[in-house]
Amino acid sequence: MTSKIVSLLSLASRARKIISGSEMLIADLKSHKRKTKLIIMAQDTADSVKKEINFLANKYNIKVIEILTKEELGHYIGKEIRSVVGIIDENFKEGIEKLIERGVR
Repeated sequence: MTSKIVSLLSLASRARKIISGSEMLIADLKSHKRKTKLIIMAQDTADSVKKEINFLANKYNIKVIEILTKEELGHYIGKEIRSVVGIIDENFKEGIEKLIERGVR
């Protein structure tokens, strides 16, 4: 499932071009030095977290993509369970968005 997207996500993680976890991501979105370019959110994220992330993403015009489960998302970035991951590199952002647009899974 989503093998090419997962490959890019894993590569971004190894390149240290992500922010992982809801608390870290929310802190980044609220900061003046916002780094997040794209948000990957697990489908089973708690509604309260989804609501806050989506509100901030809309406020700052950042795209949110809901794929995978929390367990899968954490696994693919080499961490424990994660609800959200912020992509902080423009090239990784564009690569993932192109795959989504083409319907690659």
